[in-house]
Amino acid sequence: MAENINELKAQAQNRIASLGDGKIDIASFAEDPILVKYQEALNNLRKDGVNKVTELKQAIVVAKKNKMLEDSERTSLIAEYNAQILKANEVIMSDPNVKDDVSGIKVINDNSIIFNDCEYVLLAIKPQVFNQIVDELKETKVKNVISIMA
Repeated sequence: MAENINELKAQAQNRIASLGDGKIDIASFAEDPILVKYQEALNNLRKDGVNKVTELKQAIVVAKKNKMLEDSERTSLIAEYNAQILKANEVIMSDPNVKDDVSGIKVINDNSIIFNDCEYVLLAIKPQVFNQIVDELKETKVKNVISIMA
């Protein structure tokens, strides 16, 4: 795990250093294999998250209107779809500056909980805190990390 984190850290530092004057060539993003990989990972998260919720909500509407289903079948399907929606909506956010939940997203102040308990971690951080976060990541179980730095 430490090798992957160190590799990620080195890549990020190289990218920051390569900016030089701060100008970014947006066209190069489409050619960057690392960014393509991250985009694929984000698309997979959407597939199991936002897109999945939309599909399930549509399936609930169809089930409610389907006259061929028995009431018990309809109720069972809708309950199953709602359970899947809850699973697809499982999102936790860690931010030391936020004290309350945000738009239905649970907010905590301890990164280690997220790093140890979540299948995917999306880091949306500033470059100056990257080293601190990477140090926290080193001793955790997280396997899937996507990093966005601004």
